[in-house]
Amino acid sequence: MYKMNIKHILDIIGTTAPYTLFIISLLLLRNLKYYLFFYIFGFIINNILNIILKILIKEPRPNNDKIFFELMISNGKRIGYDKYGMPSGHAQNCLFSLAYIILTLNQPMVGLFYIIITSISLIQRYEYKNHTIVQLIIGSIIGILFAYFVYFISTKYIIGKINNKKDDGFFK
Repeated sequence: MYKMNIKHILDIIGTTAPYTLFIISLLLLRNLKYYLFFYIFGFIINNILNIILKILIKEPRPNNDKIFFELMISNGKRIGYDKYGMPSGHAQNCLFSLAYIILTLNQPMVGLFYIIITSISLIQRYEYKNHTIVQLIIGSIIGILFAYFVYFISTKYIIGKINNKKDDGFFK
């Protein structure tokens, strides 16, 4: 009979972290429909941005045979974007969700939970040589900056244009 150990559980958490945080974010934002809309839209664009950056940068993952990888590129072989490591998609997506939820909800315990899940994911990605430290840091920075951008846009949209009313005392 198969017995799961703590390492296996942490590996599952690390691998599924971006999707887990996405689902939890949907639940947490379900009553904030505009923030929910911007989160979903931002998450999708964040993934597209990650794919575009991987294709443009073309930096291999540390677990790829670098010589074989460079030979394939130089001979015009098509390589799927998932073979590239820069920037880390897991880091970018986890940090996008983490930053957006912290900015939107401002709930320390939720933020701490997101930090723990994100940390497990980043450690797991490094430990299994899916990414270098630099790939993880760059993915994290992009995720945070893009989350802030989406949050900034969402608050501008939600607040909208504020106009004085006659009963505010500004009009006579």
